Amino acid sequence: MKVKITKEPFDLNEALSYLLVPEAGGYVFFLGKVRNKNHGRRVRKLIYEAYEEMAIEEMERIRGEALEKFPILDILIWHRYGELNVGEDTILIIASG
Repeated sequence: MKVKITKEPFDLNEALSYLLVPEAGGYVFFLGKVRNKNHGRRVRKLIYEAYEEMAIEEMERIRGEALEKFPILDILIWHRYGELNVGEDTILIIASG
């Protein structure tokens, strides 16, 4: 699944398995996390809410746009929702080229 919204923590090996092909010579990862401060103020947690169907549709659109616009082989976009504490993963994007 190259686009996913989930409450569960990411499995990086599972994510990468969706993009592993012999044509790819490299992979770039972006892993967003809940940080402990924002604009100098303490952060305890983030609460992400989502209308799942609409979120998936928009993420698919963004993925398609990236594939058209940039010289990449493939891209994976996963986002978490729910209550996430400092240090937890929020978004995972992997591009292959």
